[in-house]
Amino acid sequence: MDACPPEWKGMVYAGLYTGQRLGDLSALTWRSIDLENRTIAIVTKKTGRPLTLPINDDETDDP
Repeated sequence: MDACPPEWKGMVYAGLYTGQRLGDLSALTWRSIDLENRTIAIVTKKTGRPLTLPINDDETDDP
């Protein structure tokens, strides 16, 4: 992660924790994130399938 530019670190961590592609993650909006239920709702660009991903404790902690 040291080689990663600071502005990309959050996106890289999100990709590592969720297993999603950069394009799917970059399309996220706050409307897609449900902090109360701790989920992220996305539609994958590759398959068009809707997914609901859990938000892990590690994803909400600062690395």
